[in-house]
Amino acid sequence: MLRRLLRVLNPSGVRVPVGLVVTVLGALLGSASSGVAGAEGGRATATAAAPGYEPVGWQLLGDFVYDDPGLGGLEGATADALAKRREALPAAVRALDGKLVSVRGFAVPADVDGDRVSAFLLLAQNDLDCCFGESARMNQWILVRVRDGERVQLDLLQPMRVSGRLSVGEEVSGGIVLSLYRLAADRVERDP
Repeated sequence: MLRRLLRVLNPSGVRVPVGLVVTVLGALLGSASSGVAGAEGGRATATAAAPGYEPVGWQLLGDFVYDDPGLGGLEGATADALAKRREALPAAVRALDGKLVSVRGFAVPADVDGDRVSAFLLLAQNDLDCCFGESARMNQWILVRVRDGERVQLDLLQPMRVSGRLSVGEEVSGGIVLSLYRLAADRVERDP
């Protein structure tokens, strides 16, 4: 699992300060599996999202049992087998694939340059203050990438609202599921 997390957190292989890795792993390892961010329920209120983006809550994204195949569990999997795994996701979640959405959560930096990032994880809840508990499930975080060449500043202790195009489905490399959700961000802003 550690190798998978490191690939997701730093796919470019750029050196990242040890303190950042400890912070990120603490956040991921400290996430409680039953928690969801805020009281958004299945979908956030319409006033919470930027115009043109569908508000989506963590209850919809994370409130189902995801069958994580573990490290190397999909080694040699055929296209048909991967398609069947995708079909096992709830229909309402699959329907979000390719849609413009807005999701509220807590950011954990991944690709860092000074005080700005080009990639980060958006988590269902903020667990930076605690490193005990169950690991975040694959469907409780989104890998977010900002537009090419752009970097954003994150507030690690405040909720963020991220809006952009969502990709739903397993991203597999070497038989390892790297992510279930990916978001190409158009907007990243604090959400009080």
